[in-house]
Parts: sequence; C-alpha cells; structure tokens
Amino acid sequence: MTKHTEGPWRYTCGGIIDNSPSRGHAGIEIANVFGADSSDDRGPDGRTEKGFEQAGANARLIAAAPEMLEALNRIANDLACHRGDEPANDLRQFLDDCHGECFALIAKIENTE
Repeated sequence: MTKHTEGPWRYTCGGIIDNSPSRGHAGIEIANVFGADSSDDRGPDGRTEKGFEQAGANARLIAAAPEMLEALNRIANDLACHRGDEPANDLRQFLDDCHGECFALIAKIENTE
C-alpha cells in the first residue's frame, strides 16, 4: 500500500504544500483545494467570497491530516498501554495530554490558534 506524503503539510492560498525542509523539497504542492459555493455572486476569477473562505477551511483541515493521524496513532498506542491496572495519576496525566493535543489540533484546523 502506498503511503501518503509525510507531514507536516501547510495551507497556502488555494493549496496544500509539503512543509518539511529536512526532506529537501519543502514547498512542493501536494493538493489544490476549492470551495463549493453554488451562488451566482461570482467575482472575475469565478470564485465567490463564501467559496474562497470554504476553500481555506477545507485546506486547513486537509493540511492537518498528517498530524491528526500521528496523534490518533499515539493515543491508540498509549490507550493500549493503559488498559491494565495503572496508577490513577499516570492515567490522569495521559488524559490531560490527550485533551491538550486534541484541542491544539482543533484550534489549528479552525484557524483559532
């Protein structure tokens, strides 16, 4: 099975780019993103304001995908380790870490970080 381009990815105006200079090709476009607005109020480029804003929201969500996958893998693996009888403090710290990581990703996706 082919794997996706490793993250981190970054949203730019209308697209998603590879944002990892360590691989020697940061800035390579991964995807173009468009909004879906069916209104007739289109500008000269064929886009609407709502469609442009929606494209940005879509792109931020897509750009966060590698980090979301990494977080889900980490959380799933940590949950597997905490299935036994762990001290309550360890579990509390784990839940606090998961909570913080989830809200950080949500803020990134919703552009409120």
